[in-house]
Amino acid sequence: MKTIRILSIAFVITFLSQLSLSAAGLEEVRKKIDQIICEQLPSGTDVAVMVYDLTDDTTLYAYRENIMCRPASVQKVITSIVALHSLGADYTFETSLRTQGQIGPDSILDGDLYLVGGIDPALSEHELRQMAADLKKAGVKQIKGTLYADISQMDSVYWGTGWCWDDSPASFQPYISPLMVHQGFIGVEVRPTVCLLYTSDAADDLLCVDLGGRRIIKKTNKEDLVRLAHDTIVSP
Repeated sequence: MKTIRILSIAFVITFLSQLSLSAAGLEEVRKKIDQIICEQLPSGTDVAVMVYDLTDDTTLYAYRENIMCRPASVQKVITSIVALHSLGADYTFETSLRTQGQIGPDSILDGDLYLVGGIDPALSEHELRQMAADLKKAGVKQIKGTLYADISQMDSVYWGTGWCWDDSPASFQPYISPLMVHQGFIGVEVRPTVCLLYTSDAADDLLCVDLGGRRIIKKTNKEDLVRLAHDTIVSP
């Protein structure tokens, strides 16, 4: 199966990266990976593999390592390594409120207020509300100026070199923004207020029933039902 074959490559690569092999042993593992790629993967599979020893600064295995591929979840490994090396394990993403204005005795901020994004991947609505509460505690009840959302920590180029122009993100991987709230998701809650019920019971003269705040509208023919549905949805 395809899944088992891919896992076989992952297992061999993991095995290769964790063990210190002799030259003969390393060559044997390389041949094993070549065999999996050439004989066990489905025809037409696009594969690029590179195993690099960071300690010895040497390449242990490489197969088409310079071709351009979608990084997919492998990118997370590289991103994590770079982040830990450059920022450190104790780094904290910071989203801040800044101003050059002055707070008057009437609790009015005379000046613009900037919400500066720090590319916090876990920024939530709760934290934004907490920032507003902290601003109020600082003595600000009104702003005589403009509230700006500062996303200058990133540029507006969403596509990497070589990406297709229509390579738009899916719902589970939206564009990254310095002020991305809830990982770019928007929650929508829909509750019906009108239920349309078609019935052939012409003897029942009751056309509208109120059940717990929801209207159930009964009509005796489909034409009236369509017209009523249109009037219910479109009319103010």
